[in-house]
Amino acid sequence: MVSDLVSKVRIRERFVVAITLFAAIMLPLGASNVAAEGLPAPSLVEAVLSPTDGQLELDETLSVSVTFQSDVPISSMYISWTTPTGGRHSGGIYSWTKSGDHYSGSIKWTLSEPDSWPSGQYSLEALSVTDTTGRTTYFAGPGQIHDPRLAPDSLDFTVTNSIAPPAPPSLVEAVLSPTDGQLELDETLSASVTFQSDVPISSMYISWTTPTGGRHSGGIYSWTKSGDHYSGSIKWTLSEPDSWPSGQYSLEALSVTDTTGRTTYFAGPGQIHDPRLAPDSLDFTVTNSIAPPAPPSLVEAVLSPTDGQLELDETLSVSVTFQSDVPISSMYISWTTPTGGRHSGGIYSWTKSGDHYSGSIKWTLSEPDSWPSGQYSLEALSVTDTTGRTTYFAGPGQIHDPRLAPDSLDFTVGTFVSPPTDTAAPVLQEFDYTPTAIDVADGPQEVVVTARVTDATGAAAPTLILSSDDTTQTLGFGEMTRISGTAQDGIYQGTV
Repeated sequence: MVSDLVSKVRIRERFVVAITLFAAIMLPLGASNVAAEGLPAPSLVEAVLSPTDGQLELDETLSVSVTFQSDVPISSMYISWTTPTGGRHSGGIYSWTKSGDHYSGSIKWTLSEPDSWPSGQYSLEALSVTDTTGRTTYFAGPGQIHDPRLAPDSLDFTVTNSIAPPAPPSLVEAVLSPTDGQLELDETLSASVTFQSDVPISSMYISWTTPTGGRHSGGIYSWTKSGDHYSGSIKWTLSEPDSWPSGQYSLEALSVTDTTGRTTYFAGPGQIHDPRLAPDSLDFTVTNSIAPPAPPSLVEAVLSPTDGQLELDETLSVSVTFQSDVPISSMYISWTTPTGGRHSGGIYSWTKSGDHYSGSIKWTLSEPDSWPSGQYSLEALSVTDTTGRTTYFAGPGQIHDPRLAPDSLDFTVGTFVSPPTDTAAPVLQEFDYTPTAIDVADGPQEVVVTARVTDATGAAAPTLILSSDDTTQTLGFGEMTRISGTAQDGIYQGTV
């Protein structure tokens, strides 16, 4: 744990709040995999934009053709561009043509809708590929080019003769029903909204924090248009006390995405962005339901085979039991793979016995390209109940629950040659962030954190956590992305 390497950035809104960026506070111990050393990451052979000059007009076709060299099959590729409105256009390739160890695919769009393709510059934002081992390799990321075959601007393009980039949508009205925000079981909750926008609205997202600390959320995808006004509504009937315990439900987020790919935020965690969302105007209270239940607890988690030793064509399974006062909706589990990727799955069907909920998940290891030899280490295990609350029992770099003894859900595939014992923690060599001061009075701002991490046998990606100086509150921002170097000596970036 690198707890002595911290730096502060002060944020000014209505008052100054001091927060601390813990650089890689959960840097996992280095982990090498002798059996997987001969399985390098995919490499980019070619990425070609058409038209090659990157100049497009309405009704013309944009396409991107790519070829990768890989020792295992490619599952998918993701590509995105920032748009003239600051939004995002993205897509994926899921079908590949194989020639030896080369995998080729393409994706295309016809620019038939001016509301979706306003005039201006479209800049490559991200390009990544995922192979069948669960590993994702990044060739381009925000603000930088990772691969020399992606020359600056080689996949950028410009659209002409379309509409000018429109202004962001504005909120005209947001109304909760019942208007007093007081609900009982079997009553109906609805939220009706109207936006003014120069281009069509695609979707709206809204969420509330629940009395259990969970989240209830939903979206609007169908709109009624009147001039430049777009209206829609969403509703729920509070028929299940296990899903709607008594207490306060506070607006967490409200955002809208238009056809240019731009998302505009009107409310976000801890702040109100729009004056038409008066404090508490979309909050509500549920009465005469159950009291907010305690979080679920883990009763048992069993791996089969119990010794964690598997070979190809054998079956891996995990069986779990939780104690919970309300039904369990789902469980998520993931492992890091010998290639540094991720294998994950979920349980969505449960057997109930009293207040115990049991379920299982299994895989047959039939594809060597998907299950290379080596160690698979538990990365995360979490469960979500019907109140919308997610409880974490295992997370990156730590075990949360004593019933998950170290390595109890880890397993090994094939003949694995154990590497030398690695007892030295990774070292945070350099740490910086930009900008060093921000003002969120006019809306959310981003801080880019950069760190250099070294480890003799290779470190997993560091995790970025934001921690308050004045309270015990912390916010996790997930794993940082390695933008250059190797697992032994790499430069990582993350955004807060």
